[in-house]
Amino acid sequence: MVTVLLLLPTENNKLTLAWRGPYEVVKRIGEVDYRIRVTPDKIRTYHINMLKKYHQRNEHRNENDDESDNI
Repeated sequence: MVTVLLLLPTENNKLTLAWRGPYEVVKRIGEVDYRIRVTPDKIRTYHINMLKKYHQRNEHRNENDDESDNI
C-alpha cells in the first residue's frame, strides 16, 4: 500500500496550507492525477503537486536504553 501526505488548507485559513495524512493511494489516473482515499467511504482526485510520499518511521528501542534508566 502506498501512502501520501496531502497539502490541504488549514481549518483557520483556507489560504494557508499544511501537510496532512497519511492517506492511501487508490490508483493513478494519467500522468499527474491520483485517486486518494480521504475517509473510509470517500475517494477524491488530487494533482501530483498536492502530494508528498509518506515514509513511516521504524520505531525500535536500543537494548542499552533500559540500562540507562538504572543509572
